[in-house]
Amino acid sequence: MEGLELELRNLQAHSHQSEGYLVQLDDRLSSLSSSAERNVSSLISEVSRTSTWLHNQDVQLRETSGQLSRLRENLDEVNWTVGAVNHTFSSDISFHRRKIHDMQIQISNITEDTSSLWVTHVHTEAQLRSEMDILNTITEDLRLKDWEHSLALKNITMVEGKQNTLLTSVPINPGKLQLMTFCSVVLWSKRGFIYTCIFSDP
Repeated sequence: MEGLELELRNLQAHSHQSEGYLVQLDDRLSSLSSSAERNVSSLISEVSRTSTWLHNQDVQLRETSGQLSRLRENLDEVNWTVGAVNHTFSSDISFHRRKIHDMQIQISNITEDTSSLWVTHVHTEAQLRSEMDILNTITEDLRLKDWEHSLALKNITMVEGKQNTLLTSVPINPGKLQLMTFCSVVLWSKRGFIYTCIFSDP
């Protein structure tokens, strides 16, 4: 009996010890459960925030994708416009280059024509000067000859007047008519002239 009592006491002691262990285990489990609940709550909050952030990022990515699509369309339009402008400018540049080349040819032709006209003008001017010199010489000769003829006529008139005076002052025989003859010699040069009258009785 004493042995059984001792064993019973030992069993009771073990039972109390086991209960203490169970209480401690329960406390630990409660603590772990609370900690797990807190961790789960925190994890759920983090997951919720992460989900919200991912949703926002997805929205932003979609908006960015839309903006990129619109930007790509705008770039395509700009590239098309630039290509059209480049084509137009290339055509205009080619056209203007041809026009400039044609104008350069025209300017070169005009320059050559001007040079030819200038040479012709110089030759014509020289020819006109030569002809003017010839005309001036001819005019001077004609004026000198006209002046000489006028002076000769004046001298002839003076001689005729003297002859008439001599004829009226000299007695004339009825059967013989005395005639007075004269000879006039005119010597002329560019510096002047020499005029002589010679009277003779035949």
